[in-house]
Amino acid sequence: MAAPEGNNNYLKGKAATRALEHALDVRSGDAENTKKVERFAVLVEAWDKQIDKAVRKGDLAALNAIMDRVEGRPTQKQELSTPDGPLEVKQWTIQPVKPSDNSSGS
Repeated sequence: MAAPEGNNNYLKGKAATRALEHALDVRSGDAENTKKVERFAVLVEAWDKQIDKAVRKGDLAALNAIMDRVEGRPTQKQELSTPDGPLEVKQWTIQPVKPSDNSSGS
């Protein structure tokens, strides 16, 4: 079911991403002249410093932080294991259960 018209909940928690995208736009010369809310401007400045660390200093952690925010974090591999090693599912069998003939309740 889709969200009702006018629902902007998808924007919650995205200020850091929008600030990073804006900082990247400014760096590439594509930023529009828009009003800046103080919090947004601070986030843009913080991301700009992060971009500096990644680009000018070659800081891999800074680059990873940027990529995680822009592209999303990669999924983590999860493995179930027992004391004897990894858990393997070799075969599943699903069969319908039929009531017995003696299920009269007595």
